[in-house]
Parts: sequence; structure tokens; C-alpha cells
Amino acid sequence: MGTFVTSPGLGGLAAVCAAVIALSAALYTSRRSAAVATADREQRERLAKIDRSQREIAEQRAQWWTRFTWAADHAVQDETAELGISVLLELIDQEWVTVEDNQIAIAVADVIQPVAGSIANEADAAQVVAEEER
Repeated sequence: MGTFVTSPGLGGLAAVCAAVIALSAALYTSRRSAAVATADREQRERLAKIDRSQREIAEQRAQWWTRFTWAADHAVQDETAELGISVLLELIDQEWVTVEDNQIAIAVADVIQPVAGSIANEADAAQVVAEEER
């Protein structure tokens, strides 16, 4: 055994052991880097999905407010009051609308509906008077 310790065979064995250790370290680092890269990619995909979802909801809410404004404007006009009110009532309780937006829509509909009803009644009365005058 004494001659083996001083022989080139031990040097070769030590070189093979060092190569195996280096290979093990490289494989571990490679696997760890791949796992970190996969986790990072999955995190970015989740964040992108959340961002898309939030953008869609914001866009839907913006469209809802545009429709709400249109309906409220039409609900207070004589000739389009019925259409405006029915659109207002349909806009209530949409899935992407916040509770606060819903409460605003309900409050506006509650205020406009009696006014629009009286406008419609006045328009009907004016039409009856006009027909009687003929």
C-alpha cells in the first residue's frame, strides 16, 4: 500500500474523484438553476395573468360607466326615457361592477325613474291635448 500512495495511480484516482465532485456540483447547480428559472417563469405567467384580468375588469368597468352615463342621459329625455331607464336597470348587478358603483346606479335609477315617469305622463298628456285640438 505504501507504494500506491506515492504512485501515479493515486494521482489519477484523485483526479477522477475531483472530476466526479466537480460534475456533481455542476449538475446540482444546473438543476437548481433550472428549478429557479422554472419558478421564475411560472411567477411571471401568474403575474401576467393577474395583470390581464385586472385590465379586462378595468376595461369592463370603463365600458359600464360609459353605458351608465349614456343611459342616465337618455333616461331624463322625453323621447328616450323608457329606453334609458331599462338600460340603467340592466346595468345594475353586473359581475364586474363594484358594490359602490351598483349603489350609485341604484340611487340614480331611483331618482330618475319617478322623474322619467312624470315626463312620460306629461308627454302623453301633451299628445292627448294635441290630438283633441285637431
